[in-house]
Amino acid sequence: MSASEFDASDTFVNATSDAWSTDMFHFTTNISSKVAFGIRRASAGDYLTQHILGLGANSTLLSMLKEAGIIASRSWSMYWGNSGAPETQNDGVFVFGGYDNTKVTGKNYSFPLIYDSHCISGMVVSITDISLTFPNGTKADLFDSASSLLRACIMPDYPVLMTLPRDPYYQTLQFVAGISEVPEKHSFGLNFYGETYSSEYESVDDNPEP
Repeated sequence: MSASEFDASDTFVNATSDAWSTDMFHFTTNISSKVAFGIRRASAGDYLTQHILGLGANSTLLSMLKEAGIIASRSWSMYWGNSGAPETQNDGVFVFGGYDNTKVTGKNYSFPLIYDSHCISGMVVSITDISLTFPNGTKADLFDSASSLLRACIMPDYPVLMTLPRDPYYQTLQFVAGISEVPEKHSFGLNFYGETYSSEYESVDDNPEP
């Protein structure tokens, strides 16, 4: 299938270096259809991407679901899930055509997508603070009073939860978590190139302060 058959201007697929194909999607027991999708073959810097599912403005999958009457709108939502301590872990949720309101708190805000070379998903947000809550109930903020808004790009296909500028945000995280002196290692499996720390390591400070 030729890439020229698709308008990939606002998708994550590079029409020259990546590939296009089709596969049979089974939506229900009696509804299935062939859907065209892109296969990404290039890396994103150090973060070699795992396979992604195209859900941009020209998504063939969302169009197929809408045309089949399976979803009411060409929209989707994702809840990452909790991957911390075993007692707090829960699975993520992906919803086509809407969102799970049990995973949402606060007011709803709508913003236009802002596409540029720094954020190809168009989902630009401003972060005012990031707070860590430790098992003993203490909290620490990664932003100090001198910190300005941190502009960030939401990338649903990113293989790790987030990346932070090392100075000052990630260095502050290491300090308040008591891991500044722990050698940094990276995952080469799931959550590719994410930071990993030995489970045998114990912080010298059970009540860290920022």
